Amino acid sequence: MRRSIFRARTFGALVAAVLFAGAAQAAEPSCETLNRLYDNRYVGDFAIDWETFEIGFSLPLFDCVEGDKNYVLAKAIYDLERLRPSSENEPDWYAEVSALLIEPGNMIRYIPEIDLAPNSTARTVRDGDQAAIFILDTYVHSTERLRPAYVLVHEAFHLRRDDPGHVVCVAGVNAGKRVCDERLGGPATLSRGSGNSHEFLFLLDVRDSVAATPEMKQNAQQQLQYLADNMFNSVDADASHRYGLKNR
Repeated sequence: MRRSIFRARTFGALVAAVLFAGAAQAAEPSCETLNRLYDNRYVGDFAIDWETFEIGFSLPLFDCVEGDKNYVLAKAIYDLERLRPSSENEPDWYAEVSALLIEPGNMIRYIPEIDLAPNSTARTVRDGDQAAIFILDTYVHSTERLRPAYVLVHEAFHLRRDDPGHVVCVAGVNAGKRVCDERLGGPATLSRGSGNSHEFLFLLDVRDSVAATPEMKQNAQQQLQYLADNMFNSVDADASHRYGLKNR
């Protein structure tokens, strides 16, 4: 069980006060930094498929332009790294996602699109002992700053052997689709959930982190509200107050 799930979280009335606290300390990495991190650590730590991502053998591995699949993925992983904690009692999303991907048979692959999932940004597919997160063009061309990072977290937790998977949504914009998690409860409940639940936990940490930029914090708050409103079949009565969200 993730050791982070029982840590104290202070939300509700304090959220507005801390939402942008310390954000001035956050900064975007240089293109050179991203290339070196990608080459030295990220490709190995996240089992990125050299062939489908068309990764070269000398620096720079990619140009830092929007729409470059390696650049977008490198920034997403950097976002996980910038949130790495100073205390072992805090969650380490970089380490947790990496641990899931470096299990034998797992990897991140790129494919432009999946015919059966035309609106997906990424999709986790398992075939026996092998599994892959497929990064799609909709992921690569996302216009939301934080989306590649939280989608990566979401899909990575589908790699777990004990992932409960999504359930059919009973109401809302996704009614009838198998894209919901069962319950938005406390951190302990979320830690036992599927991709939406772990995405929610990650977004809470982004929103409250001094290492995140203001844009990342704003994206996190908006996506938290979207998940609460649309991606859980039941929401605990105290969830809005607990997590600093509007009532469903």
